[in-house]
Amino acid sequence: MRSVERRGAANSEPYQATIAVLDGSGREVATVQTDTEGRFRLQLSPGTYVLRPQSPGMYPRAPNSKCEVRRNVVTQVEIVYDSGKR
Repeated sequence: MRSVERRGAANSEPYQATIAVLDGSGREVATVQTDTEGRFRLQLSPGTYVLRPQSPGMYPRAPNSKCEVRRNVVTQVEIVYDSGKR
């Protein structure tokens, strides 16, 4: 999650969140909760998916992201939440 940016200080930190996973038809096929470091692992069949980050309110928020899952390959994704702090 990104927060206020200050010179010389990191402006991101891990964020625990819920991520919905949609298939190519837009159907929700899985929901996963990240750990406290923002990491998750999920087994999916090969295909194209949309990751829809959930938010408790207007902030923090993150855009949907598309990912391609291939057979026998680990797919890494990075989801960046905007904290709304300015």
